[in-house]
Amino acid sequence: MYLKRMFLKQSDEMNALQLLGWLAEKLPSCKKLPVEFHDCIPYLYASLEDRNADVRKKAQEAVLPFVINTGYEVMARQANKAKVVCMSVYHRQG
Repeated sequence: MYLKRMFLKQSDEMNALQLLGWLAEKLPSCKKLPVEFHDCIPYLYASLEDRNADVRKKAQEAVLPFVINTGYEVMARQANKAKVVCMSVYHRQG
């Protein structure tokens, strides 16, 4: 899937900023996301911990549209699969 590859190539901070900004802008107007978007959630969560503050901000803006379109249960399930070290960051966002 194209979006998953884009998330995997996030080493370029400008790509991450553009992708997360685009997602935050476009997702609220979507009715329902394809199931493949569920694969992007771990990368979205990882972006919340990025060292670049702008990437973290854009990731925070994209979390709510993901929750609206995928559902709380899906997001919580993906957060529970995260590394234990990272759990405090995920629970603060909610």
